[in-house]
Amino acid sequence: MVIGLLELELLLNETRSLKEKRSVISRLRSKIQKKFNVSFSEVGSQDIWGRAEVAITTASADSKMIHRMFSSLEKEVERYPAVRVIQRHMELL
Repeated sequence: MVIGLLELELLLNETRSLKEKRSVISRLRSKIQKKFNVSFSEVGSQDIWGRAEVAITTASADSKMIHRMFSSLEKEVERYPAVRVIQRHMELL
């Protein structure tokens, strides 16, 4: 079994408060979790309204499948209008 971890640092383009940030992250989380079978958590920059750090995890028997899923997932995040990916880090455990 392989566990995949994708950490993304996001720039939130149009948020002006923590309440708006939570709303954007919540909608993004829902969309990602519906489309992909992953766990999604905000793990950093929680008090900064213009940025978010999220961790996304999944498990599989095939590391290539995790790479493909994370690639598709990241493209989905980049298409989300209020968000821009500014840094990414992926690990397989």
